Amino acid sequence: MRKEKRAEEREMQRLSQGEYFREMPETKINIRKAILTVITAAVLLSATFLYIIQLLSQTNRRETEVYMDELSEQYVSIVDRQMEGELHILSGIGAFIDSHISEEDIYEVLKTENQKNDFLRIGYADRNYQGFYINENGQLIENVDFSAYDFVRSAMEGKQTVSQVYEDVYGPKNIICFAVPVYGGGEISGVLTASNTVDFFSELINRPIFQGKGGTIMISPDGMVFAGNQEEEKQNNFLENNQFPDGEKEKIQAGMAQGEDMDISFQRNGKSYIAAMRSLAYNGWYLVCMVPVEKVNDEFRAAFFLFLAAALVLVILFSVLICYIHHITHKSRKMLNRVAYYDSLTGSYNRNGFDVAAKELLLKNQDYALALFDVHNFKFINYSFGKEAGNALLKYISKVMGEMLRADEVFYHRHADCFGMLIHTRDKEILEARAKGIMKKISEYQVGGGDENYPIYCYCGITVLQMFSETPDLDRMVDRANMAKSTVKGFQGNQLAFYDEKIYWEAERRNRIEQKMEAAFANREFQVYIQPKYDLKSEKVCAGEALVRWISKEGVMSPAEFIPVFEQNGFIVRLDMYMLEEVCRLQKKWQESGHKIYPISLNQSRLAFYQKNYVELVMNIINRFGVRPENIILEITESMAADDSKVVESVTNRLREAGVGVSMDDFGSGYSSLNLLRDLSIDELKLDRGFLMQTEHEKRNLDIMSSILQMAAKLNIRTVCEGVETPEHVNILKEMGCDVAQGFYYSAPIPAVEFEAIAF
Repeated sequence: MRKEKRAEEREMQRLSQGEYFREMPETKINIRKAILTVITAAVLLSATFLYIIQLLSQTNRRETEVYMDELSEQYVSIVDRQMEGELHILSGIGAFIDSHISEEDIYEVLKTENQKNDFLRIGYADRNYQGFYINENGQLIENVDFSAYDFVRSAMEGKQTVSQVYEDVYGPKNIICFAVPVYGGGEISGVLTASNTVDFFSELINRPIFQGKGGTIMISPDGMVFAGNQEEEKQNNFLENNQFPDGEKEKIQAGMAQGEDMDISFQRNGKSYIAAMRSLAYNGWYLVCMVPVEKVNDEFRAAFFLFLAAALVLVILFSVLICYIHHITHKSRKMLNRVAYYDSLTGSYNRNGFDVAAKELLLKNQDYALALFDVHNFKFINYSFGKEAGNALLKYISKVMGEMLRADEVFYHRHADCFGMLIHTRDKEILEARAKGIMKKISEYQVGGGDENYPIYCYCGITVLQMFSETPDLDRMVDRANMAKSTVKGFQGNQLAFYDEKIYWEAERRNRIEQKMEAAFANREFQVYIQPKYDLKSEKVCAGEALVRWISKEGVMSPAEFIPVFEQNGFIVRLDMYMLEEVCRLQKKWQESGHKIYPISLNQSRLAFYQKNYVELVMNIINRFGVRPENIILEITESMAADDSKVVESVTNRLREAGVGVSMDDFGSGYSSLNLLRDLSIDELKLDRGFLMQTEHEKRNLDIMSSILQMAAKLNIRTVCEGVETPEHVNILKEMGCDVAQGFYYSAPIPAVEFEAIAF
């Protein structure tokens, strides 16, 4: 039983480590030389062994330095991403605050958001640097003067900032503060700030290294330690409390001033240490990974003295000792390989491990393609369901890929929700079938469960290895697969694309749009156009649909160009809320001018609709402008309702209870239309323009449309037909009893001023 158990453990270890990281050739050569020396010259036994021990110790030292370098880079990436993430969260909260919102409303928004995040406290400062804090327990601290804080002043100048370490005036701990500007009307209206204890950073780097003998700390430019995984390090000065070689301390200080990464050595309490110093993204901070030199050499020193004792008894024991050393070296290498080449969350290869394994496969055979997979809106999953749910999904994806992997293939987890697989074929039909099979299996996973279940979809980009060469360029393959993937990113359902040259130019176009979108938003280049809707009985304007146009100095950009890009990168949510604000602002102007208030409908994106606080966001905007909710009609597409009817039903019911109108757009374009009318409570039905198109099935289309109009009338649902372009269309709709018509026969989408000229 013991033999079987050991064999099983060895097999599991072999599988978990992979087959591509083999023993270093020079190590094998050194072992053979040592054995040969024992046989040929017993007299030189001790000297030879000492040489081997020193050589292996140096090798171990180099590998330790490589390990520390990779570990410190990982920690730097973790800490920098975390700081960027905190600033991103604050920016996301700040997007819903502008100069028109009252301080009471700001307090309610921050109180709600602080409950969702892990901040110690969150606060707001106006242009006069006056404001308030909200503690993690919801307690309000009023009349706070922020003028003394440099990080707040920096944010008021338009910069996202991370503060130096502060002594918390409201508690016994030291804190770090984050600050971002808040915009209103295209200008900075205030600053949003949040605080966390420095223990927040210690938790990020708390993994013990070298069995707890090593340590990881974070230091400020003056050398003061403010975070670390060893309690005794904190509140000490790293530069003052350690002894450095002559001139080394000055070099370190000069390197820190220049933001350079450094590998250093120092002494403390008679012990020698080696350390990797890596610069962080903010405030001139550094991350330092350190380990005692004696810890690096402990195992080899023990082996050396063991041999000296054994050599006095029998030369043969030296061979046994060599085997023991070889075992230790191999085990250490496996441990280093685990850190350097494997993903800590999923256990699969990381990019380094994938590169080694993939290159070895490609040197034998180049009949391969690279497929990259991402999860739709993974950040939304983390935000809405929590990081644990997101991590569980990533582990499931890794499991699926491992199960669908073939013996001559390899996959890896890149970062966040990104996975890649080297597939052994260049046949596009086979590649498409394999990739779709993987995505279908991933889509079976359930996040949330019950009525809150969120559908999991993937988008995949594939590049086929075209050119045969001795050294295939993996980086180029990854870039091309990424470009292919970006063309389908954000589209509904599992999506797949193959790389070709057209994709390169399309990626360039999307990149130009993304580079301009923030400035365009700040400069209010997104303008509201309204397409009038006409009552078919009176032939007069009765409502309108708000549509966005991007108008800049370069001209007018069609929504067909930028809307798909915004849906892919998530910017569409901000644009939806902006359009709602603009429509409310327009209706408020009509109200104050004594004009008739026309109901205006707006399209709503899938991403906005899935926001947990979507209804609250909508009502906050409507109430802020003081307009009547029934004059706002939010349009959802039939496909959105069909994909997740439970969620849509819940949100539409809440909207209608609040008085907001709900319209179903593109009705009749899918296959679940009648079921949706049964399940959803809506105010308006917009018939798909396809019913009016002249095709071989024109009579059938009109019969179906007539039946839908009759059914909607019985259900007391207002009907609107889009795409009305001819007098014949108008006559048909009148005969069938349609309520409202919209289309180029009456008017194209026009600026709000022109709509007012027609309507009033």
